[in-house]
Amino acid sequence: MFLVFGMLLSNFFGWKIFPFSALIVGIITNLLTIYMQDSTIRLVGASGMVYGMVAMWLVYYFHFDNQYHWPIRLSRVVAFSLVVMYPSTYQPNISYLAHGLGFVTGGVFALVTLPFLKIRY
Repeated sequence: MFLVFGMLLSNFFGWKIFPFSALIVGIITNLLTIYMQDSTIRLVGASGMVYGMVAMWLVYYFHFDNQYHWPIRLSRVVAFSLVVMYPSTYQPNISYLAHGLGFVTGGVFALVTLPFLKIRY
Protein backbone atom coordinates (compact mmCIF):
# COMPACT_ATOMS: atom_id res chain seq x y z
CA MET A 1 0.00 0.00 0.00
CA PHE A 2 2.96 2.29 0.62
CA LEU A 3 4.04 2.06 -3.02
CA VAL A 4 0.53 2.25 -4.46
CA PHE A 5 -0.51 5.36 -2.57
CA GLY A 6 2.97 6.84 -2.89
CA MET A 7 2.70 6.60 -6.66
CA LEU A 8 -0.84 7.99 -6.67
CA LEU A 9 0.11 10.98 -4.52
CA SER A 10 3.32 11.64 -6.42
CA ASN A 11 1.82 11.30 -9.90
CA PHE A 12 -1.17 13.52 -9.19
CA PHE A 13 0.35 16.11 -6.85
CA GLY A 14 4.14 15.97 -7.23
CA TRP A 15 7.12 15.23 -5.02
CA LYS A 16 6.11 17.74 -2.35
CA ILE A 17 3.22 15.50 -1.36
CA PHE A 18 5.11 12.24 -1.74
CA PRO A 19 7.60 11.59 -0.28
CA PHE A 20 8.03 14.94 1.53
CA SER A 21 4.56 15.40 3.07
CA ALA A 22 4.10 11.69 3.67
CA LEU A 23 7.33 11.69 5.67
CA ILE A 24 6.10 14.65 7.75
CA VAL A 25 2.81 12.85 8.42
CA GLY A 26 4.76 9.72 9.39
CA ILE A 27 6.99 11.63 11.81
CA ILE A 28 4.04 13.39 13.46
CA THR A 29 2.16 10.09 13.70
CA ASN A 30 5.11 8.31 15.29
CA LEU A 31 5.68 11.13 17.80
CA LEU A 32 2.00 11.14 18.79
CA THR A 33 1.96 7.35 19.08
CA ILE A 34 5.09 7.28 21.23
CA TYR A 35 3.63 9.99 23.45
CA MET A 36 0.28 8.22 23.87
CA GLN A 37 1.45 4.59 23.98
CA ASP A 38 2.64 2.80 27.12
CA SER A 39 6.41 3.22 27.48
CA THR A 40 6.97 -0.53 27.76
CA ILE A 41 5.58 -1.21 24.28
CA ARG A 42 8.02 -1.33 21.37
CA LEU A 43 6.87 -0.18 17.94
CA VAL A 44 8.34 -1.10 14.56
CA GLY A 45 7.00 -0.21 11.15
CA ALA A 46 5.55 2.55 9.03
CA SER A 47 1.89 1.61 9.02
CA GLY A 48 0.90 4.93 10.62
CA MET A 49 2.48 6.75 7.69
CA VAL A 50 0.69 4.47 5.22
CA TYR A 51 -2.65 5.14 6.90
CA GLY A 52 -1.81 8.85 6.74
CA MET A 53 -1.07 8.61 3.02
CA VAL A 54 -4.39 6.87 2.41
CA ALA A 55 -6.24 9.56 4.36
CA MET A 56 -4.45 12.26 2.36
CA TRP A 57 -5.48 10.59 -0.89
CA LEU A 58 -9.10 10.26 0.25
CA VAL A 59 -9.33 13.94 1.24
CA TYR A 60 -7.75 14.99 -2.05
CA TYR A 61 -10.09 12.67 -3.99
CA PHE A 62 -13.13 14.12 -2.24
CA HIS A 63 -12.02 17.67 -2.99
CA PHE A 64 -10.72 17.38 -6.54
CA ASP A 65 -12.98 14.79 -8.20
CA ASN A 66 -15.71 16.80 -9.90
CA GLN A 67 -17.17 13.86 -11.79
CA TYR A 68 -19.64 13.05 -8.99
CA HIS A 69 -21.66 15.15 -6.55
CA TRP A 70 -20.35 15.39 -2.99
CA PRO A 71 -22.73 12.79 -1.43
CA ILE A 72 -21.47 10.11 -3.82
CA ARG A 73 -17.84 11.10 -3.23
CA LEU A 74 -18.42 11.03 0.53
CA SER A 75 -20.02 7.59 0.39
CA ARG A 76 -17.08 6.32 -1.67
CA VAL A 77 -14.56 7.70 0.83
CA VAL A 78 -16.42 6.18 3.79
CA ALA A 79 -16.92 2.84 2.02
CA PHE A 80 -13.27 2.61 1.00
CA SER A 81 -12.15 3.50 4.51
CA LEU A 82 -14.35 0.86 6.10
CA VAL A 83 -13.66 -1.92 3.61
CA VAL A 84 -9.94 -1.47 3.08
CA MET A 85 -8.65 0.31 6.18
CA TYR A 86 -10.79 -1.11 9.00
CA PRO A 87 -9.23 -4.23 10.55
CA SER A 88 -11.20 -7.45 10.18
CA THR A 89 -9.48 -9.20 13.09
CA TYR A 90 -7.80 -8.13 16.29
CA GLN A 91 -4.13 -8.93 16.79
CA PRO A 92 -2.51 -7.80 20.05
CA ASN A 93 0.87 -7.16 18.41
CA ILE A 94 -0.49 -4.47 16.07
CA SER A 95 -0.64 -0.83 17.12
CA TYR A 96 -4.13 0.21 16.11
CA LEU A 97 -3.43 3.49 17.86
CA ALA A 98 -0.70 4.23 15.29
CA HIS A 99 -3.11 3.36 12.47
CA GLY A 100 -5.84 5.63 13.80
CA LEU A 101 -3.47 8.48 14.56
CA GLY A 102 -1.91 8.14 11.11
CA PHE A 103 -5.31 8.28 9.43
CA VAL A 104 -6.37 11.35 11.43
CA THR A 105 -3.00 13.08 10.98
CA GLY A 106 -3.04 12.44 7.23
CA GLY A 107 -6.58 13.74 6.92
CA VAL A 108 -5.84 16.92 8.87
CA PHE A 109 -2.61 17.48 6.94
CA ALA A 110 -4.48 17.09 3.65
CA LEU A 111 -7.14 19.60 4.72
CA VAL A 112 -4.44 22.11 5.66
CA THR A 113 -2.59 21.69 2.35
CA LEU A 114 -5.68 21.82 0.09
CA PRO A 115 -5.45 25.58 -0.64
CA PHE A 116 -1.87 25.15 -1.87
CA LEU A 117 -2.40 22.07 -4.01
CA LYS A 118 -3.17 21.57 -7.68
CA ILE A 119 -3.52 18.41 -9.73
CA ARG A 120 -0.71 17.74 -12.17
CA TYR A 121 -2.10 16.79 -15.58
